[in-house]
Amino acid sequence: MTVVENIAVSDTDHVTRRQASDSPLITTGSGLEVFALQMVKSDPFVTISEICLQYERTGGAESCGWWHVFNIFRRNRILRRKSRFRYAWGRS
Repeated sequence: MTVVENIAVSDTDHVTRRQASDSPLITTGSGLEVFALQMVKSDPFVTISEICLQYERTGGAESCGWWHVFNIFRRNRILRRKSRFRYAWGRS
């Protein structure tokens, strides 16, 4: 049996579960996601194509495609127009 000496570990080398839960949760979406959700908030009738055109006109950093915006809507559960109105009105 071989005994290995203790290896010195500093406190900055790892994060315990308690330290991770103490830190504030910061959720930042992509620029396109934030832009699309703001447009839906201001106008629930907006279409995916209109969001893409407006995003490209503003000079967005990432590429905007129909499926990309569709997936943003799906993740946020606002695919149906009724769901978009609820989102715009602040209801879930």
